[in-house]
This record gives sequence, C-alpha cells and structure tokens, in this order.
Amino acid sequence: DIGGVAELVEVGKTGFIFAPGDEEDLLRLMRYVVENKAKVIRMKKNTYQSVLQFSADKYIEKLLNLIESV
Repeated sequence: DIGGVAELVEVGKTGFIFAPGDEEDLLRLMRYVVENKAKVIRMKKNTYQSVLQFSADKYIEKLLNLIESV
C-alpha cells in the first residue's frame, strides 16, 4: 500500500495490498496464497486481463476525474 500501486490492485481479484512494514499482514497474505491455490490461479488470470486492458490514457482520465471531484 505505497504510492499509486494500490490504485491498480483490485483486492482479492487482481492482487493483495498489505500495510508497509507490517510483517504480520504480509505473513497472513502469504499463508492465504499458499492455502488457496485455485483462487490465486483465478487471480493471476484476472491480473493478466487487467494488464491487457491497461491504458495510460484511461488511467490519466480517471486520475483527473478524481482530482476534479476533490
């Protein structure tokens, strides 16, 4: 959960986010990955599709819309 990376992750669908410096949180997620291989395989496919659909233009547009709303 550092910088803009968190904005690109759909928790549980394309990846996980853990608190920086929180070893217990990271360990919890690592255990989840080891214990839920089928879910992680689906997540891997979701991540791949997300990367294929990524567009810098779309990202910038979403960011500008967010800035305008604030």
